[in-house]
Amino acid sequence: MTLCLFVGGCTNIFYYAQAVDGQMRLMAATRPISEVVIDAATDPLLRRQLEQESAVREFASRELALPNNGSYRSYADLGRPYVVWNVFAAPEFSVEPQQWCLIIVGCVNYRGYYNKNAADLYAGELTQAGTTPMSAAFPPIPRSDTSTIRC
Repeated sequence: MTLCLFVGGCTNIFYYAQAVDGQMRLMAATRPISEVVIDAATDPLLRRQLEQESAVREFASRELALPNNGSYRSYADLGRPYVVWNVFAAPEFSVEPQQWCLIIVGCVNYRGYYNKNAADLYAGELTQAGTTPMSAAFPPIPRSDTSTIRC
């Protein structure tokens, strides 16, 4: 009972569980781009894309003075076209988005799901409750082979 109150209701337990599980799977699948590039098993097209991304990243730090940190230096093959499916909603006849207040991240205008079916199920629940939901997958991958994810 205390756990249910802590997370804002028992219905949120599934949401937090899938979020933690999804994040852990993402972290487990993540490899440094430099490691993926030298791996003999890496597809040549993927290797070229990652090399190009690394060059762009280096240019951004060197020439544009963007932070030289860990951003865009890792890659994860999740075996699916998207990392997450986000669900947005607004009350009927409104353009004001619904907000969800979550542990750690605070209040946001979406709920992210690591599983498309779970996102669709939640969107259906929102429709039943009288709101107008929309699901969107992130990030879209701009190529025909959509089996991999860049982080």
